[in-house]
Amino acid sequence: MLAALLVAAPALAGQKYSGKITKLSDGDTFQFQPNSGGSVFKVRMIATDTAETHLSVPGGMVSQGYWGDQGAAELAKYLKINDQVTLEVFGEDTYGRKLGRVFKNGQDVNLKMVRSGWASLYLICESDVECRTGSLPQKDYDAYREACQDAVADGLGLFSRSRPVPQLPFVFRAEAQRKGLLRYVADVTQDIYFAPEDYESVDVCDRVFYSSEADAEANGFDSAR
Repeated sequence: MLAALLVAAPALAGQKYSGKITKLSDGDTFQFQPNSGGSVFKVRMIATDTAETHLSVPGGMVSQGYWGDQGAAELAKYLKINDQVTLEVFGEDTYGRKLGRVFKNGQDVNLKMVRSGWASLYLICESDVECRTGSLPQKDYDAYREACQDAVADGLGLFSRSRPVPQLPFVFRAEAQRKGLLRYVADVTQDIYFAPEDYESVDVCDRVFYSSEADAEANGFDSAR
């Protein structure tokens, strides 16, 4: 899961690998072996955020139970151990995990997870990257937002009408790890941004997260204050 702070790594952006899946860790994290050789590395899927299954917190480990288990099971429908896939990398996080999109038989698995509703759309833009679409290429951004909107409208996964997740994963992490909400939340439909604690002022499918007010403003958003 996204327990670490994401960091931009422009040198890696757009780098592609062919290889195989060696381990599924949860609903948005797996291990990957490049066909070209080299070490197995961990991958955190961008634009997706599934409920926690084993989050390290002060005093031990916590999970989001049913919702975390279901997110992991959903990813396992699309990816199997030893599957040959293409990985498109956009950076790294502070744990050294590659941040990327995974394609199997030409289909975008990250997008499938968002459409299933078991992954919430989660777009982050870092300070030295000019973007209004998080880590997603502009050409794919609309498809992800539409997938999110469809999942919410259909009451799927985390957005189930009968059993919705009590907290979206990023909120759960902020509270469980006692770090609080740190990222400013931009609304792409209104060109405004809100303080971290006001994230609910922006629809889940319309959010882009920024590390600072300056970053949000540099990308064309005005303060909602």
